[in-house]
Order: sequence, then structure tokens, then C-alpha cells
Amino acid sequence: MKKLTSSTILIIPIILIGMISACQLTIKVPANSPSTEQESDIPFETIVLDEEGFVNALGEQPQLVMINSADEIPQIAKSISREARQKLERVDFQHYIVIGLFRNAKPSGGYPTYIKRISKHGNQLIVQTEFWEPPPVYTGIIEATATYHLVKLARNGDLPATVELVLEAQIITSTPLPR
Repeated sequence: MKKLTSSTILIIPIILIGMISACQLTIKVPANSPSTEQESDIPFETIVLDEEGFVNALGEQPQLVMINSADEIPQIAKSISREARQKLERVDFQHYIVIGLFRNAKPSGGYPTYIKRISKHGNQLIVQTEFWEPPPVYTGIIEATATYHLVKLARNGDLPATVELVLEAQIITSTPLPR
């Protein structure tokens, strides 16, 4: 029987930690200052979920955008499909605001983007999202994509007069199917 050296004993936990952390990574943008106010969920409804994203990326980094009126739609028009723009133009902005989550450009398909939860904490709307990544051996769409998710929230007493959007993103790598 071989005796384990101290360097071998140290390497094994490091490898295990690396394998576990490679499965899921959470990126959080912390609040500017702690508050004693309770966090509360804000209900929302999906307007458009584009999981393929054959459009221009809105930027080089994932972005959250708030649309308060139909006059603001042109700022994202080049980054959404014609059908999405038509649905967005039908939103009653007297009663709703729209939040858009835009993924930066990716080299292929397999990068869907989802808004999973929106909560209010003081004047912040915390948008919890999932950014999916394809498995290492991906054989799907091979052209550049930029996915997005547009949701609407009711304008009511739950929303503060001035809002700061906070992105909490979770990156998830899908598991390849067994062969």
C-alpha cells in the first residue's frame, strides 16, 4: 500500500472544490447600503422570451433595462425581434412598466436567459435571473446569438417612485444527455 503524502492530501480537496464550483456560479451585485425594510416579491408576466436570440446584442455585458413608456421602446428596438416590438407596443404603459433582461452576444445558440423572480427592497428592484450555458460539447446553432426576456409589472403602490435595478445572475451549465 502506498503512503499518501501531504501534498497529495491537499490536492484532493482543491480538485473537489474546483469540480463543485464549476457546476454553478452565482454573481451578485450587492446593495449599496443595508436596510431594515423587508424584501417583497413583485408579480410579473412574460411579454416575450427569446431563447434563440437572432438579433443584435444590446451591449457587451448582460443588461437590465426599464421601459416606462412607449417612447422608450426605440432604445431597445434593434435588440428585439419585430414580433417582440409589436407585443411591447401593445403594453398599456399607464398601468405597467417593462423590465428587459438582455444577454450579451454569444458565439452560438444554447444560451437562454430567464427572469426567475423580482423583489422589492427599499427603492431597489432585485431581478434574479438564470443565464444558461451549453454543455462543453454542443452541436446546436453555430451563429452568434443574444437572448432576452421581457416582462411587465403592474404600476401600483408596491413600486417606489425612483427605482434602482439590481441584477442577481446565476450561471447554469446544462448537463449533456447520456449517450
